[in-house]
Amino acid sequence: MQAVLLGCGGVGRAVLRIATSGAETSAFSFLAVLDSSGGIICDGDVALVKAVLAHKEAGHSLASFTGHGKQGLPKDDVVAQIKAQSLKFAVIDTTAADTVEELVSFGASAVVLANKKPVADASAENYKKLVSAATFRHESTVGAGTPILATVRRLRAGLDNPTRIEGCMSGTLGFVCSGLDTGKPLSEVVREAKALGYTEPDPRDDLSGTDVQRKALILARSCGLDHLEMKDVPVEPLYPPSMGPENMDVDAFMANLGSLDTDMASRVAAAKERGEVLRYCGTVDVAAGKASVGLVAVKSDSPLGRLQGADNMFVIHSSIYAERPLVLQGAGAGNECTAIGVLADLKEVI
Repeated sequence: MQAVLLGCGGVGRAVLRIATSGAETSAFSFLAVLDSSGGIICDGDVALVKAVLAHKEAGHSLASFTGHGKQGLPKDDVVAQIKAQSLKFAVIDTTAADTVEELVSFGASAVVLANKKPVADASAENYKKLVSAATFRHESTVGAGTPILATVRRLRAGLDNPTRIEGCMSGTLGFVCSGLDTGKPLSEVVREAKALGYTEPDPRDDLSGTDVQRKALILARSCGLDHLEMKDVPVEPLYPPSMGPENMDVDAFMANLGSLDTDMASRVAAAKERGEVLRYCGTVDVAAGKASVGLVAVKSDSPLGRLQGADNMFVIHSSIYAERPLVLQGAGAGNECTAIGVLADLKEVI
């Protein structure tokens, strides 16, 4: 089968790099590669795909590509050519755009996502439309290469439906919680995380919990709670509304971080007295039909309590895994890790 790649950012380029690195790729080839500016019809030409990758890694747009007898075309022209060929193909979406309608309109036989927005920001109705339009995989939207959705899918196929899943789904917030364990003030840990490049340029993009909220919703929908929408998943930001982007810029936010230290230190101390630590978790209560996101206290000697650093962890409860839950731990971010999840999904659907 041939694949159409949408997006040539860090993850998209990693997909191309790994897929053309000499590893066995005979099961699929690239029909086309597109970015926001335009695209190239590759027709399975590996040398051309490598040239496209080099062009993107040099910082250029696909609209400006020339070489190997090909020239960058407007995106609409590439899409029209793809549809005109009436081929069986898969679409890989590594963008960060709301592409639900575009993905459905492609008429692809399979859809593979690293992009969370089509499955999280979409309404329940559009989500159902997307997953029914084609064979569908989206492992990398939640755990990057850590196979949480595949595990849920296998458990459900074996009629051992998960009843509850707790997950530390943000490496950034995992780093922050590990720092709080050591007694560091919240402001110090956030500044350290920002200096190390663990946070977005505006740390509130991480501290808001919105990314975890999206992942929790995707996980909930994968567990069968496909009626839920983002508004149904309450989320606890690690800063008050008065410090939100609508009220102060990022410099002011960083300057005022210290005002959050006392309250957070009190929560850390109270948890410690109970033999607990704080973890920022997404919780999917399948049995109750709901999901939530926020800072929770867990036993220090529990799997989540022992988690340190930026790894993700998922603790899965089910009938079989009742007394001793199933635990998955691994890197939850990174271009290469995410790309591996994408390629594994692609191999499953072709």
